Amino acid sequence: MTFKELTALLSAEPLTDSGRRLISLARSAEAELRKRPDYSPELERAAVEKLLHEQMLAGSHGEEISASIQERDFIAGAAAQVEGFLKNRDWKWKNEENRYDYLQTYRLRFCMKNCSSLMVRITIDARKKSCGIRASFPVGAREANAYPLCRKIADMNSGRHYGALKYDETNGELFYEYSFRIGHGLYEDDFFAAFGTVIETADECYEEIRRYADGNFSREEKRKILVDLRNLAESFKE
Repeated sequence: MTFKELTALLSAEPLTDSGRRLISLARSAEAELRKRPDYSPELERAAVEKLLHEQMLAGSHGEEISASIQERDFIAGAAAQVEGFLKNRDWKWKNEENRYDYLQTYRLRFCMKNCSSLMVRITIDARKKSCGIRASFPVGAREANAYPLCRKIADMNSGRHYGALKYDETNGELFYEYSFRIGHGLYEDDFFAAFGTVIETADECYEEIRRYADGNFSREEKRKILVDLRNLAESFKE
């Protein structure tokens, strides 16, 4: 199913608040996905499945989507601070649609030394009292390369104290992410220290991550991958 097919299906019935929210999320996700240089119909179908799966999980777990009065107050205060920080740097941002009212997300794009199009999302979570910063790479992982890629990510994450590289196998997204608590306040110096760590680390890792995502392995890397796979296959026989 594509996003347009999902939207048409939802629009064919009398719309509820949750239906309107899902349509808005679908349109936002489709617009963002089509900007990716590695867009494909397979990626779109996977993204639709992920969106529907998350909605189903939220409903089955009885998770409250709407924010409480206290959470709305927290979002308003933290959002005002973040927007003030960004304005101080003359940075432009866009608000991103969320399926939960207790989340507020800002989207920015940066041209870095190694990565010419780094998508950064800042998410305030009033329920967890946290601020998350995610830098997404403009490249998706080929499914066939998932095993060596994940091994590489694990190696590159070793010893990191502030954030980690991550791979979303449902849609192939690759990103660096760091979250920190803001229950006792959000301070500009701390915010930009975390922000700088995320985008600089992501940029440093980009070339190596892209190489593994594309499957451009050296001869020695190919040999080691084959040895690992043979060992894995042998373990299944035991």
